[in-house]
Amino acid sequence: MGTALSNMDLDRSGSGAIPNAGMNATIKRCMDDEQQAKDQLETQWLGFVNSDRITCTTETVGEKADAGATPPSYVELLTCIQDAQLARKSPKN
Repeated sequence: MGTALSNMDLDRSGSGAIPNAGMNATIKRCMDDEQQAKDQLETQWLGFVNSDRITCTTETVGEKADAGATPPSYVELLTCIQDAQLARKSPKN
């Protein structure tokens, strides 16, 4: 699970974030953000710590296969991994 970036449905991620999606500019920004996060994840994926990849993929994709669930998001996945990296680098008190 941790060695390959999961494929997510960008259409569902972008439009799923906005109920009754009639706001084209907002949807486009969402889709652009998702694509940028996906691109960044693809180029940096193998450089991330494996346990972070696994944990964050599980948290992001996890049980979101439900039709009513918020769709998985590359932005959410990237944020989770970046947060894990920061936590690891933070001084322990």
